[in-house]
Parts: sequence; C-alpha cells; structure tokens
Amino acid sequence: MKNFKRYITPYNIFLVIAGAIIILMVGHNIRLLNNGQNADFFKASFVDIASIALGSYIIFFLTEQLNDKRRRNDCIEHIITEIENMISDERFFSVSRTALMLQASCANKIKYLKDANFTNISIEVEFIESKITDIRELYSNHSTSEEELKGVLKDFEKKRNDISDKCDKIRVSLYAKLKS
Repeated sequence: MKNFKRYITPYNIFLVIAGAIIILMVGHNIRLLNNGQNADFFKASFVDIASIALGSYIIFFLTEQLNDKRRRNDCIEHIITEIENMISDERFFSVSRTALMLQASCANKIKYLKDANFTNISIEVEFIESKITDIRELYSNHSTSEEELKGVLKDFEKKRNDISDKCDKIRVSLYAKLKS
C-alpha cells in the first residue's frame, strides 16, 4: 500500500483522467462510425498527422527544456540561500566548534557550485569562494579569544556584505536568463 501511494500524484491523476477521456471519445466516434454517421473520422492526410505530431513534439520539448532550467535555477538558489543563512548566523564567526563546522559546510557548498560548472555564475562563485577563504583565514588567525574576533569584526562584516551582494546578483542573473 505504501508503494502504491507513491504513484498517486497530481500528474499521474491528470494522465489517467486524460487517458479515460480520450478512450471515451474514441469509443464514441467508433460507435458513430459503425452507425454510418461519422464516415470521415479515420480520414486524415499525412500532412495533418505530421503537423500534429511535430507541434506536440515541439511543445513538449520546449516545456521540458524550460522546466529543466527552472529546476536548475531552484537548486542554485537553494544553495545560495543556505550560504547566506550560514554567513548570517552569529555562530559563523564566534569562538566555537560550530563556527568551524559552518565555515567548512559553506566552503563545501561553494565547491559544489564550482564543480557543477555553471558558466553563467562562475565569476560570482569564484568571488564568493575567495571571500569565504578570506573569512576562514581571518578566523584562523584571530580565533583564540572573543576579544581578538571583535577586533576584526568590521573586516568580517564587510566580507559578509560582499558575499550577500554577490548572492543577490546571482539570483537576479538566474531569473533574467530564464526570461530571455
């Protein structure tokens, strides 16, 4: 029963209903054909069939291509949002083990974006990567006490704001490219 519920999705329900409607329409037209009322039902030229098939294929192809772009952009935006949330967290630049874990996780997310080779955001990703590297170096040089970290907090804030601005630029460029 649990495996069956996995297949009950709005898309599958739509396909079943559309299939049932098509079967009913074909059955109705065949019944009319047998009664002699719809003798031209199966008469279609090759051009009619080819144009319908080609139109359906083009519409499906364009829809799937646009859907793939949207999914890709959603994935990138999700990772960018997580990076922004991490650097906004107060624990990101504090004397704790959590700070090291957050910084490492943030660096990994940037590495994933870089390895995926998204050419339209590669410059921004490299910029963010360099700023995160700077923050990690700043942290490692001054992480012995809260007082030392407070002394370089302005540098950290500037780098965090630069990263946040680049994240916003990535989001805007993702949706600008989707519309064009």
